[in-house]
Amino acid sequence: MFEVHYNGALDRGDRLITDTVRANASSSFDLVNAVAGCIVQFRQRANLTLAYAAPLGGDDQFDGEFRMNVNWFFGAGARRSASRNF
Repeated sequence: MFEVHYNGALDRGDRLITDTVRANASSSFDLVNAVAGCIVQFRQRANLTLAYAAPLGGDDQFDGEFRMNVNWFFGAGARRSASRNF
């Protein structure tokens, strides 16, 4: 699976100044990220999801991100729940 995500500001942000934080968001931002991932099913009891995201352009707020999720289904409806993800 491959996705492209775009996030952009609708308007300019406000300045935030507190005792511990100073943020000046007076300019707008644009973020474009690409995400590639897969879902693997194990014996209709568990799903393993692996994904990696990387910025493509705009304000690079991170270098890259890897995520892994494991869903283990148990109980009477476990086989039905695992197969619904596809």
